[in-house]
Amino acid sequence: MDVYWAEPDQVSKHAPSGEYLPKGSYMIRGERNYKTVPLEAGVGLVEVNDDKIPMCGPPSAVKTHSEKVILVKPRGEKKSDLAHKIKTQLEEAGLEVKVDDLMRVLPPGEGTIVS
Repeated sequence: MDVYWAEPDQVSKHAPSGEYLPKGSYMIRGERNYKTVPLEAGVGLVEVNDDKIPMCGPPSAVKTHSEKVILVKPRGEKKSDLAHKIKTQLEEAGLEVKVDDLMRVLPPGEGTIVS
């Protein structure tokens, strides 16, 4: 996925004279710094109050708090099918999780297991 970043002084909520900026929009002035980043999320189990609950987020954050991490990316299978596959992989690693709990933490839409 291509993203860009700009310096704070380049961002404004006001349009130049003679231009219109819709409500809730921002104006970026000057150079935009583009970068290509991988669009993926990590899924794992985190221990909270002696319970293991599912977590989904940046892979680096999930790796810090979970012993087993499954990487997912957008497009592919229905969310429910993806949750069942993740559950199977976690159970193969000796970790128990409910499909409903995984459904709550997975991003909306379709997804595929990367690794």
